[in-house]
Amino acid sequence: MGDKRLDIATFDMDEFENNYADKKFFPLQECPELSTGDPIIIMGFPGHTRHSIGEYAVFGPHAYALGVSSIDGFKFHADTSRIESKGDEFRGISGGPCFVFREGSQVQLAGFTGELQFDYLAFTSSRCINADGTLRNTHP
Repeated sequence: MGDKRLDIATFDMDEFENNYADKKFFPLQECPELSTGDPIIIMGFPGHTRHSIGEYAVFGPHAYALGVSSIDGFKFHADTSRIESKGDEFRGISGGPCFVFREGSQVQLAGFTGELQFDYLAFTSSRCINADGTLRNTHP
């Protein structure tokens, strides 16, 4: 199931259950409602960390700490204007997880990284995914 407006897709993974039975996942029922100013951490494998080892390309993981600057339904944004090398800095991290960290609580899955436009990195909130993997098309 996918939604172009939200820039997100979900997949039925039941037939692969044996391949990930030992893995842990963030529960979608516990996705937080965000507020402007919330600190977020994003993870990705940006292109600028790519290097070659023989005939293989290797991408290194990279984490970024940002803050929520605006919220629009299931989309939220972070201002990246203070990051010096933002040109290639975020290339290759689309779809990567975004977590919110609030003092006194556990890290929670907040959403997934989208595109960079005019110094603002866009995210799709994990709150748009129902527990059964279907997508909500309206914000509660």
